Amino acid sequence: MDQPSATENHDGVRAVADIYAAELTALGFETRWVDQAEVGRAGHFVAERRGRQGKRLLLIGHLDTVLQGEPFRRRARTPTAAASRT
Repeated sequence: MDQPSATENHDGVRAVADIYAAELTALGFETRWVDQAEVGRAGHFVAERRGRQGKRLLLIGHLDTVLQGEPFRRRARTPTAAASRT
């Protein structure tokens, strides 16, 4: 995604969370934003899909991926091993 989201760019980090929220909501997840402005951080994006069947899965990552002042480098998307197992 072409969204500046340096750690110090709180609005940019939140915009990335909004992009993920739209995609994950469409897949049945409940999403929420935990604001951390009080401690000088953008916040945390949380997505949950509750159920009682199957295995549990926890994914942890970060949304601040584009360093301030560095040019964005667009790369072609390649299929992953998980995506090819349909």
